[in-house]
Amino acid sequence: MAKLFAFGCSHTYGHGLPDCIEGKRAPGPNPSKLGWVSHIGEVLKKDVVNHGICGASNKEILWNFIKHSELITPEDSVVIQWSYFERNCLIRSHRNALRPNIDSVGVIKLAPWSTDKICKVYYKFLHSEIDDVYSTALYVNHANLLLNHYGIKKALMIKPPGNKSTTAMMRKELDELILPGVTISEKNLMVFKVDIALDGVHPGVKSNQGLAGSIIENYQHILK
Repeated sequence: MAKLFAFGCSHTYGHGLPDCIEGKRAPGPNPSKLGWVSHIGEVLKKDVVNHGICGASNKEILWNFIKHSELITPEDSVVIQWSYFERNCLIRSHRNALRPNIDSVGVIKLAPWSTDKICKVYYKFLHSEIDDVYSTALYVNHANLLLNHYGIKKALMIKPPGNKSTTAMMRKELDELILPGVTISEKNLMVFKVDIALDGVHPGVKSNQGLAGSIIENYQHILK
């Protein structure tokens, strides 16, 4: 049976939804079946393989997709949800790369909210917003080349969500750097954020239904 493969961050994993939370804020051990990915899978009548990784950067999302790309057939569908520009990571090992867990083994996440010493040094001395844009464009184009290489035509990408530091210039620059032929949705989960998940941070069930509905309406003919 054909499958729907999904890659992304916590927005794909479903962090905080009723079936994906431990304690007050931690994500559950398995991806949510209440998120937008599962809704799309039901409509397409395809088994869902959710490879979302909570806290993932776009670099880690590409790394995760590369590690699983050989398992995807031309009959399968693929959705890659790109994450926030400013996130990054250091890839240190290929160990257990195929394990679909919350944190990738061998990856050090770099995030502006982290109090980790490595993160503080990176964001103080090395981080650049324009570099974020160029890197994200490289990841998008690389993923598209891989899709074409494996003959996967039933594919959709979702542009990164924005935040207070995301400028119109960054979005315009990204649009100019993405190569022709990339099927990519302008609307991400945050566009449809109308409720909050149980962790008090992530978009809730109705928000996920909104994104799923938009993708089905506009891209079902590509993914089916």
